[in-house]
Amino acid sequence: MKVLRILLLEDSLLDTELIYANLSNGGIDCELVQVETRTDFVTALETDSFDLILSDYSLPSFDGISALKIARSLCCDVPFIFVSATIGEELAIDTLKNGATDYVVKQRLERLVPSVMRALRESQERSDRKAAEQDLHKSHERLKLLSETASKLLLNDRPQELIENLFQELSSHLGLEVYFNYLVDREKQLLHLNCCGGVSEQVSQEREWLDLGETVCGRVALERHHFVAENVQQSTDPKIEMARSLGMTAYTCHPLLAHGQLMGTLSFGTRNRIRFETDEIELMKVVCDQVAIALERAQMLTRQRQYTSRLQRLAEASVSINSTLSLDEMLSLITAQSREIIGTHQSVTSITVGENWEQAINSVSLSDKYAQWRDYSETTDGSGIYALVCSMKRPMRMTQAELEAHPAWRGFGKAADKHPPMRGWLAVPLIGRNGKNIGLIQLSDKYEGEFTEEDEAILVQMAQMASAAIDNAQLYQESQQANRMKDEFLAILSHELRSPLNPILGWTQLLRTRKFDQATTTRAIETIERNAKLQTQLIDDLLDVSRIIRGKVGLNISPINLVSTLEAAIDTVRLAADAKSIQLQSFLDPSVGLVSGDSSRIQQVVWNLLSNAIKFTPEGGRVEIRLSMVSGQKSFANERELMTNEGLRTYRNYAQIQVLDTGKGIRADFLPHVFDYFRQADGSTTRKHGGLGLGLAIVHHLVELHGGTVYAESPGEGQGATFTVILPLIKSEAKKLTMEEDVLLGSESSVGSALLDGVRVLVVDDDTDTREFLTFMLEQYGAEAIAAASAQEAFERIPQVRPDVLVSDIGMPDEDGYSLLGKVRKLDATQGGETPAIALTAYAREEDRTQALSAGFQMHLAKPVEPDELANVVAKLAASTSNR
Repeated sequence: MKVLRILLLEDSLLDTELIYANLSNGGIDCELVQVETRTDFVTALETDSFDLILSDYSLPSFDGISALKIARSLCCDVPFIFVSATIGEELAIDTLKNGATDYVVKQRLERLVPSVMRALRESQERSDRKAAEQDLHKSHERLKLLSETASKLLLNDRPQELIENLFQELSSHLGLEVYFNYLVDREKQLLHLNCCGGVSEQVSQEREWLDLGETVCGRVALERHHFVAENVQQSTDPKIEMARSLGMTAYTCHPLLAHGQLMGTLSFGTRNRIRFETDEIELMKVVCDQVAIALERAQMLTRQRQYTSRLQRLAEASVSINSTLSLDEMLSLITAQSREIIGTHQSVTSITVGENWEQAINSVSLSDKYAQWRDYSETTDGSGIYALVCSMKRPMRMTQAELEAHPAWRGFGKAADKHPPMRGWLAVPLIGRNGKNIGLIQLSDKYEGEFTEEDEAILVQMAQMASAAIDNAQLYQESQQANRMKDEFLAILSHELRSPLNPILGWTQLLRTRKFDQATTTRAIETIERNAKLQTQLIDDLLDVSRIIRGKVGLNISPINLVSTLEAAIDTVRLAADAKSIQLQSFLDPSVGLVSGDSSRIQQVVWNLLSNAIKFTPEGGRVEIRLSMVSGQKSFANERELMTNEGLRTYRNYAQIQVLDTGKGIRADFLPHVFDYFRQADGSTTRKHGGLGLGLAIVHHLVELHGGTVYAESPGEGQGATFTVILPLIKSEAKKLTMEEDVLLGSESSVGSALLDGVRVLVVDDDTDTREFLTFMLEQYGAEAIAAASAQEAFERIPQVRPDVLVSDIGMPDEDGYSLLGKVRKLDATQGGETPAIALTAYAREEDRTQALSAGFQMHLAKPVEPDELANVVAKLAASTSNR
């Protein structure tokens, strides 16, 4: 314990010595300062600091209550203990009410040490609590600053104003006087001064551009790690010469990183202290992280506005292009609109006539920069890099250096002086409805920077619309003779392409002309993004169908682990399910083997099925995806190999993928057409669900390419639907057949109405409709069918009716099928304990099948079951029992 400084107000030297002796003997190491008068007491308190005050109550010219009042006014936190021989209990209580910590009578000085120890402990606790409260207040203020800063950053999409306001906020908290904010110029690969404060205009101009690695800001940008310098004026570090020359005494610089991308740097300096505290540096780092996210958001908003504007102009161009049937006028519109939307100085559209480039039609659009070349008449001959774009049928985007270095680029040859010079190149082929190339759109010399991926995406959309428009113009007469189905499809296509543009254009106009709160702005941006993605998906579906029709769908074949492929597809649609509060459940059996195929195409199949299920399932519904292994059956494949090696047989196994939903369901009359191109159950103008009717057609084709089959099932409208995909597994080594597999393989014989003559079947199912259907169906095959509505009823009836076969549901209230069979198997054989049993259940996962067989069922059949299949299985089991 440290040496305590104690102020003693006492006029008796003997009492002073006794008090000191008691304290020392009690283990308190102290320095005792004795005073006797009021003047000395006040002087001591005003000029010195003490850990404790001890005071007599009665003094010749002074009293303890007065001393207590003086102490509370000058040092209210110092413990005050009365040590007196004349204080009574009533007076002692009065002193405590007036603020004394404790009192000790001189006749019992043995209480002094415990009283002092308690008073010191309580004082320390009060001091600690006060310090904690101060720290909490400080932390609260900084959290408040961070919260307010984050809010302001999110509301401000102007980077310079954003940083300037932030600096004002931080200055009042941290005493900052100087700041520099640099942003990365990606085209020049330099740092550009966005804004600064606390320095002259001359200084800001001199430091407007920095190389990566130059000065502290450049090094922080290069190394992506914050830098802190203290006592700058005394430092000789050359890196901080700029800070030293500007009179700063402490300086820190932080990289602005958003999702791993460097946005720039932000540095702070002060001229009134030599260092920043650790918590202050951490605060600045957190704020800089917020700034980085805000800057990224501001840039994204800028790009989004540009993209939205482009989409709006693209929609307007689509209307203009499709409003004319004059091919020359159409080409002129396509060329001009392509140049204006992307923002380039050159645009050329070329279309062939019957794929003959010698008869190509060209349209050129040039800005004023190339006015002197507007009359040039040299045309492309469809050779070189132009032919490469058309033959590959995919876009090409290059810088000028990449273009000139490309082996297929031959420049303009002899006619070079007749063509405008180029600066970068973006070309997109025009593809007709028949899948053949009909020309290309090419752009050069972008207004700012190089061509981007977004430019390419926009031009691809323009090319798709242009291709359709050109086809329409060339095949106008043929289009007049299109049948009703095509007319309906075109109407749906127009609706689905235009519908997303309505919220995009509407929100864009509102955001441009009005101010909204953050929640509304966020909702607007999300709506714009969602509808833009919807348009992209529609176009992707159209492209896939185009490839399918042309037979151009290729597969990258490799062994596929279906679990990981399905999980990737599930992750893609999870947000869509969450948005409608739909339960998205997966039951994926990891023991299912590998299939041979294209992983991305299998994922596309599953994604389409899941998206379709979510689309037609109402809010709060459920969508399930299941993966299991099934054995080769007639409904799946005709392939079967037999061996006679000690009772072993080899057969083909299949992976079964099922997507089940609780949604709209499918009408019975539409089920046969559910996989047709451009077919929808509701094609009217009052339909509730959009789409082009392509997704399931694509699924059907892709599954067939993998050697599999796909089919749909639905009890009817409003009762959900199940889509099942069957894919052949890569063959593995032969295995011994279980009784279940043997029954399945032997259940393909023809079915007659008397197949079950004389067979007594006990059917157990809690669902009345299912129970009645099963009994009726079995009776149609000649069986004597007995129904039980519960496990308990079935158990009571087994010894009475002695069935040949038990057909039981698994999921039932009160008692399930597993429990029923467990009790049956405990019965004596004469009471039906060995009755063969079939688990007929909606629990159709591989683990459900395994659990049913382990529980003692001879067979596991998934609902819904084909009548012929169930009848054959019952007959097989009944026969195996009679032959024993």
